[in-house]
Amino acid sequence: MPAPVNQRRNGNILLVLRRDGAERLPHTVTGSWQTDQIGETSLRDGSQTPTLELHDDGTVAGSTVCNQISGRFTSNAQSLKFGPVATTRRACMEATTVQREQAFLNALKTVATWTLSEKGDVLTLQNDAGQPLLVLHRQSHLPIR
Repeated sequence: MPAPVNQRRNGNILLVLRRDGAERLPHTVTGSWQTDQIGETSLRDGSQTPTLELHDDGTVAGSTVCNQISGRFTSNAQSLKFGPVATTRRACMEATTVQREQAFLNALKTVATWTLSEKGDVLTLQNDAGQPLLVLHRQSHLPIR
C-alpha cells in the first residue's frame, strides 16, 4: 500500500522495498526459501532453519544457519541440479545445528527433481527415486542483490 513520505523533515529517509511472493509466477523455483523439513525430520520447532535463494541467473545463495552457502544450479521443467556448493567454514557448536547442516548439504548434492504446490508457496526437492529431501516454503521477500 503506498504511503506518503514527509520530505520536509531534516534527516535521512530509509526506504524498505518488499516484493510480494504472490506476484511471482507460481511455476518457478526462483525466490527465497526457508526449510521446513529435511528428509522426514520437521524443522518447525521455532529454531532457525536453512535458507536458499535461487536466482534467475542460475546462482544459489543461502545459509545452513551456521554457515553461508553459494553456488550454481540448473533447472528445467521438473529437474533441478545443484553444482558444487561452497560454504564458509565457521564451527557450529550446537549438535543439532551441526546435524541439520550436514543433512541439508547432503540433500543438496542429491536433488534431482522439484515440485511446487498449487499456490507456488511450498517447494519440494526430491532425489532420483522421487523421495522428498527438502521441503521449503517461499519467503515473502527477496534480498536486493
